[in-house]
Amino acid sequence: MSDPLKPYDGIVELDNVLPPWWLGIFYVTIVFAMVYVLGYHLFKVFNLQDAEYKAETIALEKSIASTAQKNQIQSTVAAAAQTVDLEAGKLIYSKNCTSCHGPAGEGGIGPSFNDSTWIHGGDLASIQKIIREGVLAKGMLAWGNLLRPKEIEDVSHYVKSLEGK
Repeated sequence: MSDPLKPYDGIVELDNVLPPWWLGIFYVTIVFAMVYVLGYHLFKVFNLQDAEYKAETIALEKSIASTAQKNQIQSTVAAAAQTVDLEAGKLIYSKNCTSCHGPAGEGGIGPSFNDSTWIHGGDLASIQKIIREGVLAKGMLAWGNLLRPKEIEDVSHYVKSLEGK
């Protein structure tokens, strides 16, 4: 007679118990799958990727719009205040700068402000830096110790307004 546990090919089938750690991972995976399907697809408690993307895009667009609105308000306030600044800047310019740059910014000893060619940069930050630090190699004094920051800002706005005149 042959033994039922020993088949003819020598392979024995044993009904062993699976290790507890493996069973734990298996059951956790089943629970996770159920929560995922129920939460994301059936009851829609959680957002899928495309819905999250759309929500973030809308929030970003609102943020950009509010930032643009704030910038527009600030530029409007700055434009309203600039008329006062230009008058103060013109006064400072006529007192300190006309001897080298001319009364209308036409140049002379110093460069002209009436054209679009700027030696050291024509944006406001560059103009303020030149006024503050000067260009000693070209004979431009540093006015940073003589003028207050507000006065430097006023005169730089006035100098920039002379461009193209």
